[in-house]
Amino acid sequence: MSILVITRDTDTATDAVVHRLVERGCEVYRFDTRDFPRQARLTARLDDNGVTGTLRLRGRIIGLDSVRTVWYRNPSVFDVDAGAPYQVRQHLRLEAKFGFGGALLALPGVRWVNHPGRSADMMKPVQLSVARDCGLLTLPTVITNDAEAAREFASECSQVAMKHLGAAFVNDGHSRRMVYTQRLSVNDFDRAGASMALTAHQFQKFVVKTADVRVTVVGASMFAAAMYPHSPAAAQDFRADYQSLSYELIDIPTTVAAGIRAFMDYFGLQFAGIDFVLDDDGTWWFLEANSTGQWGWIEHHTNAPITNALVNLLAEGDHCDDD
Repeated sequence: MSILVITRDTDTATDAVVHRLVERGCEVYRFDTRDFPRQARLTARLDDNGVTGTLRLRGRIIGLDSVRTVWYRNPSVFDVDAGAPYQVRQHLRLEAKFGFGGALLALPGVRWVNHPGRSADMMKPVQLSVARDCGLLTLPTVITNDAEAAREFASECSQVAMKHLGAAFVNDGHSRRMVYTQRLSVNDFDRAGASMALTAHQFQKFVVKTADVRVTVVGASMFAAAMYPHSPAAAQDFRADYQSLSYELIDIPTTVAAGIRAFMDYFGLQFAGIDFVLDDDGTWWFLEANSTGQWGWIEHHTNAPITNALVNLLAEGDHCDDD
């Protein structure tokens, strides 16, 4: 039985996991979706025998009926003929997505970490609603493209945090920059009408935090790392100044752990990085979850055995040697 790892070649966090799986005797195939269809060859047959066929890449042949676990980590965009017109490239990518992705999703008895359909369900407004239903505390939130509605919400909350709803990066064609959380007051919306109307924005009540907490969930295991900010930039968004952070592994309150487990079960997730903030009273406020969240830097600073937990999860039920 084999484990298929679908992620970018540049995803270094995956390297250690794959290395340890190989050391344990697991049959592992790592695949970057960028290689399809120009370099990889897929043949999937669907008939009374189920789904059979092969995926061929760089001299390796994967029997589709041997795949028992798929780690769907961080896929690239399908690489199609760059010389084709834009509309044709879009068509080719859609065909690759529905053909390649559909063939894998049709495989019976496969365990996904995580299933792409479940990950696609995790839009942030949905997350907040589900988290609240699961017993986790969420901050008052408004999603709008109306500057007056945003101004009214900011007036109610005194200050708000504006956060991205989708990708954390913006690419203007020349450079790629991260979109950080912005702290705004009522007056910041005085001249925001035109820019606000361009798209949807998410605003949450701003809370003064004592720490951010990243909870990395791997199967039945949870690892909670508190990140204490020591600069104004990190106090607003910890990603803005990693160098100023200090780290500590902390216990998860029983009610929060129960809420996290219910949240994971609702979305059918095996892995997630879930972000909270702690306020002055020690209250845990849920912010968001990422089904392909990073864990390497948390493990580096805290020695939490996240990689080992991932190896155990992916190898579970497969014919790998025991440790």
